[in-house]
Amino acid sequence: MPTLLEQIQALVAAGRVKPSGHGARRMATRLIPYADVRNAVADGVMVELYPDDEEPSLLVLQHDQEGRPFHVVWGVDPDTGDALVITAYYPGLDRWEPGFVTRRRR
Repeated sequence: MPTLLEQIQALVAAGRVKPSGHGARRMATRLIPYADVRNAVADGVMVELYPDDEEPSLLVLQHDQEGRPFHVVWGVDPDTGDALVITAYYPGLDRWEPGFVTRRRR
């Protein structure tokens, strides 16, 4: 059975992807191109899985065209079955260890 990341990657490759309203606003305000979000998930690395959310989701480390790391929370739209961009942001070293796959201890 494919992992949630593999499911998301397959949906995106098939063109079955959309941002949530929140995700679209966050990408716009944080200047993260939607094309980078779509294209970079193919090489994305799962950082955290949220299986207990209402709809399971996961945090993925991706890189933009300039090689800068960014995080995307992905899910699957329960109504359409499309991959769903829940939010996206550029992580900072104030909250993440170098490499951006491990949270800093507070």
